[in-house]
Amino acid sequence: TKPALALPTIADILSAAVDAIGPSGWISASDDNLGPELDLIADMKSEISAALAGVEEATYLKGVLREYIWFADSVAHRGRGDKKSSSSSSVAVRDDDAAAPLVRHEKLNGADLMVYGPPDRDGFDGDAGGKMLPLSLKAPTADVSRTKVNKSTGEVLSRSSREIGHLRRKQAGEYSFERLFV
Repeated sequence: TKPALALPTIADILSAAVDAIGPSGWISASDDNLGPELDLIADMKSEISAALAGVEEATYLKGVLREYIWFADSVAHRGRGDKKSSSSSSVAVRDDDAAAPLVRHEKLNGADLMVYGPPDRDGFDGDAGGKMLPLSLKAPTADVSRTKVNKSTGEVLSRSSREIGHLRRKQAGEYSFERLFV
């Protein structure tokens, strides 16, 4: 089987272990008892196997969490973009959510979860309403502003409802999903 780590990486780990112990003990050993040396080699093999297992576990977790990381990056990217824009549109994330108190503890698949935050706009407390990532893996954008600035004159104009609807449809992307509450 092909190891997850490259051969130079395994050789570097092994040489670091030998450097930590020192090769002089192996070279100057004059007795016929090979027990300690064999134990040492077995210990080094087990340490390298443990390091390899850790790398494989990290790779597996990265694969499992890849979509969540993409979504988190898109939220962070949109957050930076909203701060730089000069429009007066409302931002979906409120400042008071960051310092929200602990709401409740949950157990999910044996893991203890601590849920923070005040009730959302849709009436659910904390994150009970949004336990799944959006299927598009894109962060929700801020709503379209009701005013626009004329580029040539700098005049502030109000947008018509037709133009606001057009910009919202343009902003939605190729497909969108809506949640229905009955």
